[in-house]
Amino acid sequence: MFDQDNLRALSTLLLFLAFMGVCFNVYRRSRKSMYDEAAQLPFVDESKAKQESRDE
Repeated sequence: MFDQDNLRALSTLLLFLAFMGVCFNVYRRSRKSMYDEAAQLPFVDESKAKQESRDE
């Protein structure tokens, strides 16, 4: 029923679908605020960052 060629085709399809799922998850609009906040982390004052982490 399943020979090696069918298994390769099925695994390629499953990995492609997983890749598309990851891409969809990364580029969703609801994630934009999280990525914008992460992009500003190098510019945040260290003492302010420690205070914010204690508040959470």
